[in-house]
Amino acid sequence: MIRNITTLFIFLLLAVGATVAQDNEDPNLEIIIDRNFFAIRVIADQPTPLTGLQFGVGAGDTVSFEPLIPELEFNAFVVNTGNCIILKEEDQSIDEPEACTNSIVQNLLEDELFWLSDTTNEPRNVAILSGQQFITICNADGDPCAFTYMPPATNLVIFDDFDFDSSNGSLDSTRWFMEDDCDYTQNDGVITITNQIIQEASFCLLGFVLPNTLYGDEIRRMQAQIAMSADHNGNELNHGIGIYTESFGISWSAFCGLNAESENIAGAFTGTDILEDGEVSSFYTSLRAQYNRLYTFRLEVDPETMEMSCYMDDQLIGTHQPSVADELRAAEFVPTMNSYRSPEAFATTTIDNVRVSSSWGINNNE
Repeated sequence: MIRNITTLFIFLLLAVGATVAQDNEDPNLEIIIDRNFFAIRVIADQPTPLTGLQFGVGAGDTVSFEPLIPELEFNAFVVNTGNCIILKEEDQSIDEPEACTNSIVQNLLEDELFWLSDTTNEPRNVAILSGQQFITICNADGDPCAFTYMPPATNLVIFDDFDFDSSNGSLDSTRWFMEDDCDYTQNDGVITITNQIIQEASFCLLGFVLPNTLYGDEIRRMQAQIAMSADHNGNELNHGIGIYTESFGISWSAFCGLNAESENIAGAFTGTDILEDGEVSSFYTSLRAQYNRLYTFRLEVDPETMEMSCYMDDQLIGTHQPSVADELRAAEFVPTMNSYRSPEAFATTTIDNVRVSSSWGINNNE
């Protein structure tokens, strides 16, 4: 949807590139507009959420703010200090800005290069928006444009509905990485995993690029929609939400999702625990589930007690109180989407609408 702002005031701002909001805060982001790329860099001294960040472009005497295509809205993205998000045309080679410590590059289709003029194909001025709030306009002169961005009140740090068309047939590498050789593919708005039958067990972990880890007392909720098809051949496999830490020199883990074996499928809450004497124990609870049905699984963590609860379609599967809660609060956890296949196991499984919330936000409600 295009929003038209016809006031002369806004038109003058387009000409001078002035900031009109949040002047009392130090700038935390900057953008660089180039013919070959559009870069967003964190200049704050701490990781900065890009939740709700949008862009628009100006044209003529009437400034028409055209928000960034929905697939590129930063619904939940946290970027470390000095790192850059770089948008560029697919198959276009670029020289990344020297100021970028690390870069996450997002390839776009030709008609998605919003910072280029439709007629001249040259860079044009870009408006910075926070949802529907106007922040500033940056000139297309190649110089870094710094501004202060305050994300909306939310504790959502990861969200993906897999609707970004340019990632179809592959995986969005700006948000996800694979720890093992897995057959994860995005198509038709979901992630599909179809493993070939192999002789060895396969531990497939789909991890988040940003943030790669969360401390125990930062985790609030992990949620995803998960399904398993009836082509399951009966050998054990599972597919769902997983968190693990190796802060104790031995892995502590929890899993909340679908577990299938011998043609039986269940919503399962399972994991390993470390007792106070250092011994390792395990826990497991389950509820009956069905093939070919999309379930919403949710893993909730109490930051004070580290008690963890697993839900399937809002029905409690089980709760576990770790024996070493104090240590877990300070431990670095890796949040993942976990898919385990035992030897010769086969099934087609899907993931959609992944959400992770954290104490980084202003409130604790989504």
